[in-house]
Amino acid sequence: MKLSSLNLGDRFYLDHNDPDLKRFGVIINKGVGSILVKWEKHKTRDVDGSIVEKKGYKQRIARETEVSV
Repeated sequence: MKLSSLNLGDRFYLDHNDPDLKRFGVIINKGVGSILVKWEKHKTRDVDGSIVEKKGYKQRIARETEVSV
């Protein structure tokens, strides 16, 4: 499903091949070209390929990004 089809306040996640890297977010604001989301605390890979935990943060991402609910 496309991110643009969700409403403000909806919770979604980005799925990766590695289940440890699943990332949950909430839609904060919808703009014309992008959507502002707040990511929850999640795990990601650093430059060395090690899995590290990141704090939550806000980010604009493309409206056509494929997400799951």
